[in-house]
Amino acid sequence: MLMPSRVSFNGQRLLPNLWRLLVFVSTIIRLEILLIHHESRTGFGNQLVIKEEGMTSLNQIAKIIDQESIPSSIGIDLRETRQRLMANLPVERISLDQLINPSRLQIELFNQVPIALGERYKNQYIERGQIDNQGRWVNSDNLNARKGYNLEIRIKGWQSRYRNKIAEILNHRDDFHHMLKEIHIDGDGVFWLILTNMGPICLGPPDDYFSLRIETLKQLSSKLPIAFKGRRSEFIDLSCLEEPEISFLDQDIYKS
Repeated sequence: MLMPSRVSFNGQRLLPNLWRLLVFVSTIIRLEILLIHHESRTGFGNQLVIKEEGMTSLNQIAKIIDQESIPSSIGIDLRETRQRLMANLPVERISLDQLINPSRLQIELFNQVPIALGERYKNQYIERGQIDNQGRWVNSDNLNARKGYNLEIRIKGWQSRYRNKIAEILNHRDDFHHMLKEIHIDGDGVFWLILTNMGPICLGPPDDYFSLRIETLKQLSSKLPIAFKGRRSEFIDLSCLEEPEISFLDQDIYKS
């Protein structure tokens, strides 16, 4: 007659003990997860190497790359990671290396180097900055203050959607025999260039023939300054290669 009550009594004592055990195990598991997460964040600082001084922070890197995958970096798609970083960080180029023992992802960042002055419209006023050789806007915070840059080319009317076309022109600046002084993009997206003793030159819109017009201008840049010696107000229209125009108009035709 006493057995059922004794079993019931033991069961009542066992339930609280089981509950305490479950709470204890759950707490241990949560602490282990927090420790692993903390170690991941702590180790991440050793995986980033910045080539030059800049404003890029570990938090920026963590938001771009899936930080949970960093502790076991083997298998990370380096090409995809590099493209993601290049698209979101103000850097010139990025070098990635996978280190196996211990497993780490080493990131080396090379800061932007401006090669031209830039002007863009922002909130109804003109903002001045610099442009790198990829046509990207360079904020002053991303520049190494210890370096002095001699920028002789000016880009007016910079817009991000024309970045690739701006970069294409800048990458040919040596082909213009160092005569390129200004790139101007008007409100309709038409490109104008100023070359020493040649400008203004209407290069036209950024269409499928844009690269061909640049190649044409490269050939003309070595010949026209000699032919037009002493006359500085030439208007050259290469927007239509089938009917190019060369005129001697007043400099006011080009509104800088």
